[in-house]
Amino acid sequence: MASSKKRGKTAPKTGLIKLCLEKRMPLTKKRKLIISIIEKSSSHMDFEGIYREAKKRDPSIGIATVYRTLKLMREFQVVTHHSFGQEHKHFESPIKSHHDHLVCNECGNIIEFLDPCLEKLKLEIASRNGFRMQSHKLEIFGICKTCFKKI
Repeated sequence: MASSKKRGKTAPKTGLIKLCLEKRMPLTKKRKLIISIIEKSSSHMDFEGIYREAKKRDPSIGIATVYRTLKLMREFQVVTHHSFGQEHKHFESPIKSHHDHLVCNECGNIIEFLDPCLEKLKLEIASRNGFRMQSHKLEIFGICKTCFKKI
């Protein structure tokens, strides 16, 4: 009797999984879980937040696994991290489109923004100084409107 399993093409990988495969980063089930958390996050998650979410989805995951996975992802450059002036790092997918950050010094809220005029100005400044910009990051620190209302 012939097997009823269909052999065919697997679905194409997208996002961070594809980037991991392109960079030949070894993938395990737990690493895929952590990648999924980072990729689906609408905020800049720190280590503790990633660990809490991973533990919710897979109670067997250990803190060391999350730590080692994030370290490996940084080594393979499949995740970016920001300190935002804090002791701990915040992680996000490098696949996200370019953006800059507003960081609240009171509550730690991080607001992503993109301003075409500012982008043009950064290129003009680099050009005026005989500099070819390859990348940049801009973090503006202050107080968000929610915290400002409390003052």
